[in-house]
This record gives sequence, C-alpha cells and structure tokens, in this order.
Amino acid sequence: MKEVVNEIFYHCNSTSNQNPYNLLSEGDILNIGKTINPFMSSYENQVPNVINNKQALISAVTFYWHYARETIFEEERKNINENLPSRFTSLWVGDYESMKDWKMHFEHNKVQLLELSLTGVVFKCDATFVEGNPIPLSKVRENANKYWGGHVLDNKKVEYLFTGKAKVIKVL
Repeated sequence: MKEVVNEIFYHCNSTSNQNPYNLLSEGDILNIGKTINPFMSSYENQVPNVINNKQALISAVTFYWHYARETIFEEERKNINENLPSRFTSLWVGDYESMKDWKMHFEHNKVQLLELSLTGVVFKCDATFVEGNPIPLSKVRENANKYWGGHVLDNKKVEYLFTGKAKVIKVL
C-alpha cells in the first residue's frame, strides 16, 4: 500500500452494476472509500429471478458464489491489515494498457476509459487470486492471503485498489 499525490491512473467507468457515478466529465471529482462501490452494490440491491428458469438459477448460484468469495476476501483483509483499501469501497484503477483490456469486459454497457489524478492510497494486487470458478473456501482464504500480501502471478492481471480523491483529467 502506498500513498499517492496527484498520480495518474486509469479507470473503466461503466453504466453497469448500478454505478452511482454515471458517465463522468473532465474535472469531476469523486471521493472514494466511504460508501459501497458499484460492484458490491449489485449484491446489496439485486435479487436474481430463478423461478422456472434454469439459466437464471445458474446465474443466481454464480452471483452468490461471488458474494461469498468477496466476503471471505474482506474478512481476510481485516485480519491482515484493516487499513488496506477494501474491495467493498475502493475504486479499481490501473495503467493505461490494463484498462484497455478491462474495457472489453464492459462492451455490453456504455463505458468510459478515464484518466484520473489520484490523491489517497493505492494497493497493488493481482486479480488472478480472485477470478475463477468456485473452489473450496480454504483455497479462497489462501488466495485472499496471497492477494492481500501483494503477491503477483500475472502482470497482466495487476489491479490497484484506490481510496481518496479522484479527479477526472480526461475522458479517453
């Protein structure tokens, strides 16, 4: 974890997951870290409809698997160092190249690639430890410890969790 002052990072802003930020403009300022982020907001505000729909049932199981995994990651973060930025309230940022790749995940929604000036705290981590199909909870805890320990297996999967003040410099 490191403190940053006016450092440049990039973020994919999307209209998905009940994003409270909507589409942004140059000069907009976001205060990150005090409220739940759009990713976690989906777990708070959505209920999968599974009645008589096999695909919806599969989606619901996946939905709750992701929630269980995120909850374990949050518990482990608090055990390791509660001052690390939480995946529940952080903004995901990265370098320009990694955000171009992330943008592909949001192509079904309106999406912006933003250049941000960040002042606050960033934590470098590897999304490899979070991604994938369901695994035993003991393995999730092991992965969480590696994630929060700052281990990097795949440089293409590096992400940064940010809390603090983010100013939109450019919409790319």
